Amino acid sequence: MTPHGPADNRLTLMTPHDPADDRLTLVTPHGPADDRLTLVMPHGPSDDLSTLVTPHGPADARLTLMMPHGPADNLSTLVTRHGPADDQLTLVTPHSPADDLLTLVMPHGPADDRLTLMTPHGPAEDLSTLVTPHGPADDRLTLVIPHGPADDLSTLVTLHGPADNRLTLVTPHGQADDLLMLVSPHGRADARLMLVTSHGPADDLSTLVTLNGPADDLSTLVTPRGPADDRLTLVMPHGPADDLSTLVKPRGPANNRLTLVTPHGPTDDLSTLVTPHGLADDLLTPVTPRGPADDLSTLVMPYGPADDL
Repeated sequence: MTPHGPADNRLTLMTPHDPADDRLTLVTPHGPADDRLTLVMPHGPSDDLSTLVTPHGPADARLTLMMPHGPADNLSTLVTRHGPADDQLTLVTPHSPADDLLTLVMPHGPADDRLTLMTPHGPAEDLSTLVTPHGPADDRLTLVIPHGPADDLSTLVTLHGPADNRLTLVTPHGQADDLLMLVSPHGRADARLMLVTSHGPADDLSTLVTLNGPADDLSTLVTPRGPADDRLTLVMPHGPADDLSTLVKPRGPANNRLTLVTPHGPTDDLSTLVTPHGLADDLLTPVTPRGPADDLSTLVMPYGPADDL
């Protein structure tokens, strides 16, 4: 493990992929909130990687797992985050063309600990099923889907009720009343979309429309919900043409709408996130590697219970 410097404050662990023992245990450091820990695990001759990035906070921990699927990674178990309270995350991937499942076990830690799962898929796989255990109503699941040329218009995700906490990725011909819709413009083949949802009632959904272009092909948006406030954290890797913007505070309790505006296109090149109504003290916490608060994309969040879809 080697740190990448005080300004970046990262740790990187690299280990070759052993088919007989596809298991890695990662213990996170007890550092400031901007600490990062990266786990890199090559898979087979194609050198696919599983990257585990864990930002740390006393009551707002994050974990991002990227697990590529391939012939050399048909079954793997990854156990991480062994904390003082026996917190851990277990990912079991019985990967097969007929049964592409990802089972997540949420940590038994603070209520605002969140898991972000990023799942790249091959050309023959534009669908996946994410199953989460029965957890608190404020558990969050973030899905990142790379889209190829055959799937660059829209992708629909449905929530199967508050009891089983199940997310199923389907084709754009599903039920319109309980769908979480991901819309992608015609961009690069590796354009990514991300879904943020809550394990609440069937109408407590979110609609995320994400712009993806050459200067902005990956946007990670994590929405934790704590007992005292409702925070929204935006992580946006910026390209050369997208490194300046303005953070706009919530405008008031008129509706519950968040609009992500990128500064590199006309009016139709927008990213709009509509979230269910939260608490009155909803906040926007932008996170960027560039440091200053003005080095962000524009966020506008008028919020309230009037417009929760």
